[in-house]
Amino acid sequence: MIFTIEGNSKNNQTIDGNGQVLQGNDCLLVKSVQDQNKNWLVPENITIKNFTIKGSVRIIGLGINGEGELVRESSKNENHTEYAQSVAPKNIVFDNLKIEANVRTPFYVAPGCTNITLQNSELTGHTESVSIYLCCESANNTIQKNIIKTKTKREAIAVDGSAHNIIQNNTFHFLDFGGIYLYRNLGEGGTIRHQTPSFNKIINNTFKYDGSLKSKLNQLAFPAIWLGSRSGVIKYFYMAGSKFKNRDTSKPFGSSANPNDLASNNIIKGNLPKNICIRDWQVK
Repeated sequence: MIFTIEGNSKNNQTIDGNGQVLQGNDCLLVKSVQDQNKNWLVPENITIKNFTIKGSVRIIGLGINGEGELVRESSKNENHTEYAQSVAPKNIVFDNLKIEANVRTPFYVAPGCTNITLQNSELTGHTESVSIYLCCESANNTIQKNIIKTKTKREAIAVDGSAHNIIQNNTFHFLDFGGIYLYRNLGEGGTIRHQTPSFNKIINNTFKYDGSLKSKLNQLAFPAIWLGSRSGVIKYFYMAGSKFKNRDTSKPFGSSANPNDLASNNIIKGNLPKNICIRDWQVK
């Protein structure tokens, strides 16, 4: 079974699943839609709680991800961030979810979404990507009081050109490929990324390492927290990838003008254990 909220039909409501099981890719979907006159109908001020998800949750505005056609078209304009945020879901709270991932990213916040909260939830299962993705031009989202046990092929949380987020009081397991990474994709799919991963707060999280030598050495390659994870030498690795070869360099703003991550003014404090590896390889 799937549950979809499209447009403003459920605005200002609380939806209690009472333990109902949803199953499939994007089986819990919150999505902005356009009416016949191309006006955007935006989901907002909604609380969704007490569901069991066997699959994935996705919140979509202008496009399903940073490579969406409308996202790419809008990114050519200087006011892209403001426009993307104006048409995307906002003020959506996800509370007490049990999300068991099956290959797909279990919780994905697409471009422009703002004030999205995931709290008091448990993420398990396995994914080929990350456990939580905060996509470009999204902002003011909160990830708090969650147990994140998804087995990933990448870091646990990706903050990709997303700003002013709060990630606090979460417990992370299975950190073989890192914890929380802040970066900005280098024009992937021809889309210009405007916002930098800045003004985020990563506070009072617990990273569960086993204390072994293997675990300590692994953190050198995949740290618990990495600010600017695609800057510096790493940048050239990503720019060589086929997805990034179509980077738009024609505009005097965003990743078109500067391909670096430019992660700045982020607050990192109170995370445990105190000796976790935090890396900052910024390039201006």
